[in-house]
Amino acid sequence: MGSEELAAGAGSPALVVAAWLLTYALHSTLLYAGTWMIGSRFLAVSNELRNLLWKVALLGALFTATLQVGLGFEPFGGRVALQESSRTADRAPGPSPGRTAVPRAGAVQRVAPVTPDSPLSGPGTAVHRPPSGIDPGAGRTLLASARAAVEAIVPVGLVLRLLVGAWLAGAGVALLRLVRSRLRLYRDIGPRRCVTDRRLLAMLEHLRRAAGWRRPIHLTWSPRACSPMALAGGEIVLPQRALDDLDPEQQESMLAHEMAHVARRDPAWLLLSGLVESLFFFQPFHRLGRRHLQETTEYLCDEWAVRQTGHRLTLARCLAQIAGWLEHPHDAPVACMARLGSPLVRRVQRLIEESRMDRSFLSFRGRAVVALLPALLVGYLAPVVSAD
Repeated sequence: MGSEELAAGAGSPALVVAAWLLTYALHSTLLYAGTWMIGSRFLAVSNELRNLLWKVALLGALFTATLQVGLGFEPFGGRVALQESSRTADRAPGPSPGRTAVPRAGAVQRVAPVTPDSPLSGPGTAVHRPPSGIDPGAGRTLLASARAAVEAIVPVGLVLRLLVGAWLAGAGVALLRLVRSRLRLYRDIGPRRCVTDRRLLAMLEHLRRAAGWRRPIHLTWSPRACSPMALAGGEIVLPQRALDDLDPEQQESMLAHEMAHVARRDPAWLLLSGLVESLFFFQPFHRLGRRHLQETTEYLCDEWAVRQTGHRLTLARCLAQIAGWLEHPHDAPVACMARLGSPLVRRVQRLIEESRMDRSFLSFRGRAVVALLPALLVGYLAPVVSAD
């Protein structure tokens, strides 16, 4: 195969990107559907497994689409080929001018049918006559003419380039909005000051060791924040009300919950989910996945805080008091959204109803195998859109 044939088979960059995007859209939809079925609330699945399932759904299609399109993996579901130009794809390679076509060894030769007027016909020659009124090449000619007519009206190559261009423009706008929202969050929190209360620092140090977190934790407070929040870089920001209005047990439960966020690297996962949602804005299920991921994350942090402190109802009272701060933000309208719609009411109900505080019976390795199962099935079974 020559270099020209290789270039034609690989397709243009726009064709390859369009094939990858279409494959990603298909795979991510299937992944979210499978994750929703496995992690449904009607099934006896722990929050730890649900959390892993939604993380795999968030990132799994990136790997399955790249494996199939980029590495040429042939899935069980087959492939759907994109062709930039039907006329180029249907053009059969012929002999170069000035050269005689020499048949290759082992090649199958096409023999013209023998007719009564053919010089090869004779008394003992069998004559193969096609059925009257049927041209064997008429169907192929009609199909090629139809494809050429459609492409003359709407060129496939132009449509694919417009698709890729629209994706790049939309992703750029969504990324700018994400950056602006992050900057606005830090701006609305305002200047932060270090917490100097030795009792709170001793609580945090004990929780840090219990979580196995080796890096130091920066405990700060801001008069403009109205809810506790864990930020990237190992920082926990407290509102001034948390220092003044909460009793020591509530403060310990609050710090334990935020320490769980830091130990689980939830701020990084929150940023990553925002990046994926912005880059692939055309996939509406990313928003659903991010919400479920945040919900299960809050439940897991509540459970870890209860195991560390032993104060289940204390944490419930703390959350109820924080919910009151959110209803009356006290000159902090935007910083209160750091919890990003956290279902405080359901969290309080789970803490009050002790039976709903579930634990997983699977090990981490077992949960990882179950969580990766939908991605493995999609990567092996789902069809691929190729740029051949």
